[in-house]
Amino acid sequence: MKRANAAAHAHDAAKRAALRAQPFPAAWRAHVAEVAQTRRLSLAHREKLEADILTLLGEKEWLGDAGFVLDDRARVIVATCASLVILGRDVTMFDHVRKITIVPAVAPDVGGHYETDHTHAEITLAWSVLESSLKHAHDGQNTPFHEFAHAFDDADGKLDALQNHPHYARWTTLLRDMPLRYEVIGDHLRTEIIGDVDGPELFASASELFFECPKKLYDLDAALFDTLVEIYGYDPRQLTTP
Repeated sequence: MKRANAAAHAHDAAKRAALRAQPFPAAWRAHVAEVAQTRRLSLAHREKLEADILTLLGEKEWLGDAGFVLDDRARVIVATCASLVILGRDVTMFDHVRKITIVPAVAPDVGGHYETDHTHAEITLAWSVLESSLKHAHDGQNTPFHEFAHAFDDADGKLDALQNHPHYARWTTLLRDMPLRYEVIGDHLRTEIIGDVDGPELFASASELFFECPKKLYDLDAALFDTLVEIYGYDPRQLTTP
């Protein structure tokens, strides 16, 4: 199981406790609700999610770049997605993440990237792609889930989740050509597939499916789904319908 490297990523426990004890701003709950996976949270899960959001917003460096105007809505939505990734684990899993930058777009069809030296990490997200994922909440594509899955994987300083699993090769083959979304472009039907699932990308892409469409992933490969439940510490099928 992945664990945070506590020695490398020490935090101020008193300051963190104070952050988590703050009242959650009522106006932010509308932003949280834009992420579909939050709408069926239990009281205990909601309280943890809100405390983790407060922690991430209070401790990380948040930037808007390339003309993106960073506001509470953008910060809260991204922090909500990140907090769903660690809903079954502790916020210390992201202690190595120092900066989160939101830009209008990274490149065509690129939603973000994760940069790390395995001690400190930075995440960049494209708002245009993120907003699209909010509108298509269960298609298996969500850039914040993807990039924060990389961060979760890297919490122990190793981007290696699933790579040593006996089913790694089968899962890579299974997901590589998996269709995610169909689009009509002119007279043609375009099928969007996962594509790159080698190395750390297998875990990040599987995590998108896990949080976005868990029932579909379970039906596709129960062993992969159950492995992710063990890694993340909870079953997201209770939070969503697909």
